[in-house]
Amino acid sequence: MSKPQIEKSDLVNYVSKNINNKKQIAEFFYYWMSLNIEYDYDLLKKIRSKRLSKLEQDQSSNTDYIFKEKKAVCIGYSTLFQEFLSAFDIESEIIVGYAKTEENPTLELEVDTDFLHAWNALKINNNWILVDVTWAKQFEGAITDFYFDIDPERNILTHYPNDSKWQLLKNPISISDFNKLPYIHSFYFQTGFPKTPIITSDSKYYYFEFKNNPNKNWLVKLTYSLDNLNYKSVFPEYIKNKDGFTYKFSKERVPNNSIIRMDLTDFNEEKQMMIPYEKVAFFNL
Repeated sequence: MSKPQIEKSDLVNYVSKNINNKKQIAEFFYYWMSLNIEYDYDLLKKIRSKRLSKLEQDQSSNTDYIFKEKKAVCIGYSTLFQEFLSAFDIESEIIVGYAKTEENPTLELEVDTDFLHAWNALKINNNWILVDVTWAKQFEGAITDFYFDIDPERNILTHYPNDSKWQLLKNPISISDFNKLPYIHSFYFQTGFPKTPIITSDSKYYYFEFKNNPNKNWLVKLTYSLDNLNYKSVFPEYIKNKDGFTYKFSKERVPNNSIIRMDLTDFNEEKQMMIPYEKVAFFNL
């Protein structure tokens, strides 16, 4: 015997009876959607290949269709999330812009339509916060809370809104400055690294400065490429600092305009085990 179909109204009624705090209400729908709405990669392929029919375009943001089929792309996630929030008088906006990913560590707004993206801003206790329900699961091995109430300083590493006010930064940045920022996967911060690495240089060397990670097991590997396809090892010099460490390498060793890729390895000294995690961050020199 099949289980009865849950309706949107059932979820709203459940939350109405059990949750009063508006931020917790938003979190409930963030997690429920992450658990129950799959990312629609087939639809994404059609969008990118310009083979989307008018019906499919309409369905991509039709919340009844999305809820029934349990699959969506970013505009669908954002629209359904906003509908749930509206039922509880939580003010929200759908933010449209671009996403920086490991495929595309720099953006050209005129041509990079494949990297258009949508997420949400919602107003809680008179303060706007940023939420990306899509990315809570799409690029993660498991559902993460990283993309709920994202620190704007971290969000701007990967999300560039068309309207700069939704950067929620004291001093919004241009697309040129955005492209100078690294792409950093949420995994980097979730391992315990507190800050984005600082990149400096002088006439001879580049310096990658990291703050200490409370979890001492993480090892960093740096490689470089000119095409984001073929990578070669950097072989940097390791320098221990008071509150972190620095990787130093010669400019003669790495060509101008290279992309530096950072991989992490979890080294368990006690068990003598190493678990590598590739493509955690990309930096444009």
